[in-house]
Amino acid sequence: MRTRTIELFKKFISIDYPLTVEMLSEDFQISARTLRNEINEINAFLQKRCLPEISTVRNKGFIIDATQEQKQQVHNALLGVSISPILSKDERQFDLLLSIAFSSCPTILCHKENIYFVSKSVLDEDIRKLKTRLKKYDIELISLPKQGMQLIGLERSIRLMMYEAINQFYG
Repeated sequence: MRTRTIELFKKFISIDYPLTVEMLSEDFQISARTLRNEINEINAFLQKRCLPEISTVRNKGFIIDATQEQKQQVHNALLGVSISPILSKDERQFDLLLSIAFSSCPTILCHKENIYFVSKSVLDEDIRKLKTRLKKYDIELISLPKQGMQLIGLERSIRLMMYEAINQFYG
């Protein structure tokens, strides 16, 4: 389970009133679709353990309808869960750039969606931002079938861009 999903989980355990999609989307900086996917993941976790699930209260939002004892059981169940880190937007774009530039195997975007735990639209936005960033160096980012994403440009430009990207990220 991802760190953000666990934080969302904890939010539901700690409150006794419905939370709207808008509130949760703003708090966690995620889309409504991502939020619903994570709630489905949480409900699958709860269902396996026969614990109360997150339900929808019409026109009010989502809530776990559980007693304090049941919420404590949910909290205890969370303690044994392994956590997968979520990369920030900048970290994700930097990792994507490193993967495209240095990986020995092709960088396939649908595989990256699963690794980063993001939707296709989020990854498409990351690629658009990378392409914009690369224009400054006269480098083109292309996608080839079965060969993945590739940088096209002068080697000198690619080296300069990578040097500046690494310095910017770590500096």
